[in-house]
Amino acid sequence: LIKYNVLISAGEGGSVSTSGGEFNQGSEISVTAVSQGEYIFKEWSDGNTNATRTINVSSDITLTANFEKKRKSMKYRWFSPTICCTDLATPDSCACP
Repeated sequence: LIKYNVLISAGEGGSVSTSGGEFNQGSEISVTAVSQGEYIFKEWSDGNTNATRTINVSSDITLTANFEKKRKSMKYRWFSPTICCTDLATPDSCACP
């Protein structure tokens, strides 16, 4: 049997469900990137954007889960004779207090 090394790691702001290891050719590995705190999952180092994925082992593989900080919505307040809004991120839900 041919064996390959799989190395899976997480960048700042998260973790992964497995760090990999040595696997037989044709093995399938399920891995999940888990964000922490104020971070969200962005993508894997190969461009895949699914936080949970299955990897088919056919060669040595090195993957890193990349995370980014959540963007904070900008707050503002404006008034017109009929409209009041305080949240730029959700203007459709604007209502005066």
